[in-house]
Amino acid sequence: MEIITSHSNHYNEARQIWNRAIQKYPMIIAYCKTVEDVRNAILEARRCNLENRVRSGGHNYEGYCIATDAYIIDIGSLNLADALCLKTTALRNY
Repeated sequence: MEIITSHSNHYNEARQIWNRAIQKYPMIIAYCKTVEDVRNAILEARRCNLENRVRSGGHNYEGYCIATDAYIIDIGSLNLADALCLKTTALRNY
């Protein structure tokens, strides 16, 4: 899992979504590569008492996948099998 914060070199690029009119500044962006990464990101967001948002491609016009001072869980790198596993098991437990 790759973690991006406001102190990271490519934070401004990482926080952008498709709709450039939406300018939000999340606290943390976690690029998850496995279901276990997603699980750990959810637990870390809870531990830090941060709102979490899930981003897949960042193409939602309303920008629901991003928020200021939130923990963004980016699942864009998950393959279909991982995404199906996540849908059926991991989130059910939270």
